[in-house]
Amino acid sequence: MSPTPLFLIIALVAIALVAAGIATVGFWPAITMLAVASTFGVFVMLVGVSRL
Repeated sequence: MSPTPLFLIIALVAIALVAAGIATVGFWPAITMLAVASTFGVFVMLVGVSRL
């Protein structure tokens, strides 16, 4: 399985979560949560890649 579809799925989920977050809590709280989540996501991806 190539990583590209998985990346697209993750990106779509992230976009959906951001849209739902903005609709729920407002713009800046959603951006703050996105920054935290993306930092965590990059860390998880680096750990995953390093294990390959």
